[in-house]
Amino acid sequence: MRINITAVAIEYRRAPEHPFPAAFDDCLAAVRSILANASSVLGVNPHRIMLGGDSAGGQLAASVTQALAKAEDQLTPRLQLLVYPITQLANFRTQSHRESYRSPLLEGSQVARSASMYLTGSIRHWRSVIGNGHASKSVRAAYAERLGESMPPESSHADAALAAKLEKLLIDPRVSPLLTPSIDPLRLPPAYIVACQHDPLRSDAHLYSQRLEKSGVRVYYKYYPCYHGCLTEDKDAKRIVDDMAVFFNSNAML
Repeated sequence: MRINITAVAIEYRRAPEHPFPAAFDDCLAAVRSILANASSVLGVNPHRIMLGGDSAGGQLAASVTQALAKAEDQLTPRLQLLVYPITQLANFRTQSHRESYRSPLLEGSQVARSASMYLTGSIRHWRSVIGNGHASKSVRAAYAERLGESMPPESSHADAALAAKLEKLLIDPRVSPLLTPSIDPLRLPPAYIVACQHDPLRSDAHLYSQRLEKSGVRVYYKYYPCYHGCLTEDKDAKRIVDDMAVFFNSNAML
C-alpha cells in the first residue's frame, strides 16, 4: 500500500563530536524552516505536515514538537510519528531495559553508551548511566512526580559528580520529552507511536503514550512482537509500514 507524501530528511550534528544541544538545535531550526517554506519551496500545505523519527530520531521529533508548541509557533506539525522512540534519559532500569538488555539489534549497553556521548561528549560514563548512577535525588523526585512511579535505585557505579552535572539536563524536555513538567497546556498534536516487544526502549514508548493520553492528546499506539530496528527487516517492516499507510490514508492526516 502506498501513500502520497513529500518526505524531507533532516541532517543534524551528532555526538560525541557535537553533544547536546547540537542535534536538537539543528532539528528545531530545520523544522521551522520547512514549515515556513512549505508552500513556496516544497509545494505542500504547511498545515498538513507530520514530524517523525525512529529511536533517537523519535526523541528529537517529540522534543521539537513540544518546543514548537511551548513557543506558540504559528505553524506546528499536524501529527507526531514516533517509532520505538527514546523519550527519557533518566531511567535505564525500566521494565523493558531489564527484560531486553540483550536484545539482538539494540542492547541496553548501546543505549547507555549513546546517552553518555549525547549528554557529556564522552562514552566513559556509560556504566554509571546503565545503572542509574547518573540520576540525582531531585531527578528521581521529578520522575516520580510526573509519572506516578519511582525509579529503581542505582544498581552500581553511582557518580555524584556526574549526577550533579546532569541534574537539570535529565529532566529537560529537549532531552527527556517524557519528563516535561506539564503536557496539558502545550496542546500537542496527535501521536502515532510504534513500540516493539523485544526492545530496551519499549517502556519509553509506552510511558510516553500514557502520559500524552492522560493530558488529552490523541494517541494511536501500535505494538509489534519484534525487535528495535525492525524497520530494517523486510517482513516486520512491511507490516509496520502497511499499518502506517492504512492509518494515514484512512485518517487523511487527521
